[in-house]
Amino acid sequence: MNDNLSRKSAIINLLALPITVAAVGTTMSAASAAPGLDPKAVGYITKSKMHGKECGNCVLYVPPKKKGSKIGACTQVKGPIAEAGYCNIYAPKGKK
Repeated sequence: MNDNLSRKSAIINLLALPITVAAVGTTMSAASAAPGLDPKAVGYITKSKMHGKECGNCVLYVPPKKKGSKIGACTQVKGPIAEAGYCNIYAPKGKK
């Protein structure tokens, strides 16, 4: 009887494994997608001192959802990000 119970438990655990792995993977992906760099750590400033090198021209910049706003986000830096800002991880958008 114990042998059957152990076999049954093993089969149930094996069947549940892909579901568990998928759930953990989704949670980890969401956590790693969140920006985590501190603005001070990357030298973020709200007004760029270099013409043409503003957050609004960076591939990492996420435009604001609210129309007319000049404050968006960044895929790498946490917190609100000014369109006119700049930081040390600035990466210019490629030409289209």
